[in-house]
Amino acid sequence: MNLLADALKLNSSDDIAKFAAFGVESAINDLHDAAKDSKSYLSKAKTLTFSFKNNERLRVEVINGLIPSDKLVTLSTKELATDEVKSAREETSKTATLARRGDIYELARDEMAKANNIDPNKGGEFVCSRCKGTKTSHYAMQTRSSDEPMTIFVCCLTCGKRWRC
Repeated sequence: MNLLADALKLNSSDDIAKFAAFGVESAINDLHDAAKDSKSYLSKAKTLTFSFKNNERLRVEVINGLIPSDKLVTLSTKELATDEVKSAREETSKTATLARRGDIYELARDEMAKANNIDPNKGGEFVCSRCKGTKTSHYAMQTRSSDEPMTIFVCCLTCGKRWRC
């Protein structure tokens, strides 16, 4: 209880911090009985102590009674995180979701082409078999042994079809 009280009393009085810590500890004990499952009990207590020390908003909400102790002990580590960590995780999730999309070429084809110094309005060297357009981009890569010619990968900037020559 002393660890929880110390983590909670950073901006409040000792009595208020001890009272809140007592409530949190009894809720942890209700969830994970210390006599039967001391490992889970200590793990939850350490997680909450760390969260109180790093998350000012959480600490204030617990001290003011905005988050009941029985609800607090059921929160996941994602829910206990600071607002900055939550927003960083959301941004990473959005970026990963966008990267997994199959229609990324349709979403930002012109922007990606311009970022790679490719003029999307200029015709390319190849003709697309799907849309018969000449706005293509290509690159060559050695995919087989060195005595074989390089493989040319082509992307149509109009319809997004990709093929190799």
